[in-house]
Amino acid sequence: MQHSKVYLEFDNQVSDIIGYLEKGDNLTRLGLNQAYFDMLKKKDAEWKAELSLYTSIDTQTTAVVLATRGLYTSFDKIIKELKKSLKSNVLITLTDDDYSNLYIHRDKTTRTKSVIPKISPQVDLVDTSHLTNSFEIALPNLPDLDHKGLPKGVSQIVRQLAIMPITDPMGVPKESDFKTLDPISTANFLLVFDESDVSKIGFLKVAYSNTAGVGPFSKETSFNII
Repeated sequence: MQHSKVYLEFDNQVSDIIGYLEKGDNLTRLGLNQAYFDMLKKKDAEWKAELSLYTSIDTQTTAVVLATRGLYTSFDKIIKELKKSLKSNVLITLTDDDYSNLYIHRDKTTRTKSVIPKISPQVDLVDTSHLTNSFEIALPNLPDLDHKGLPKGVSQIVRQLAIMPITDPMGVPKESDFKTLDPISTANFLLVFDESDVSKIGFLKVAYSNTAGVGPFSKETSFNII
């Protein structure tokens, strides 16, 4: 009786499924009709009768072994098709009890844990015109960039800007001079300044970020505001 454990586990599962389906309005709620349910109960009765012969030493003959195997194969297919149809039916919403009592496999939601970016980008000044400066965020030779020019695992770019008067020697901003700008999600962007900023010097630094946090900032890039 090498298949006894498999058969008994299947028998218990089917009994649970039939018992659950006949409770309350489960049949109607799950879109199953009475004729289909009657077929399941008839098949279950045939299965239990054959299983009883199989599990008894007195009645387990070669013919019984073959008959039990064939009935198990056909009934197991029906049960699997039932589970598949319920799971794929967009007209019903399966509850936690449905998944548990009908032995329906619940797909696991795979989530990739975010890790704080470890690399520091570089920020390049692309063009300067009246009150407008264009920049590009890049990291040379970095593979796996997405369509926005960001490395995989990076969702945004954090920017910090300091505007200083031009002095002799040139004024160097302190950390408190930097103001955080709105984050961006593309590698190219513009900074537009006010007339009052003309003849000053800007200092810009950027960092990659994601849901886990903000990575190391780039070196400061300085530029003239004209």
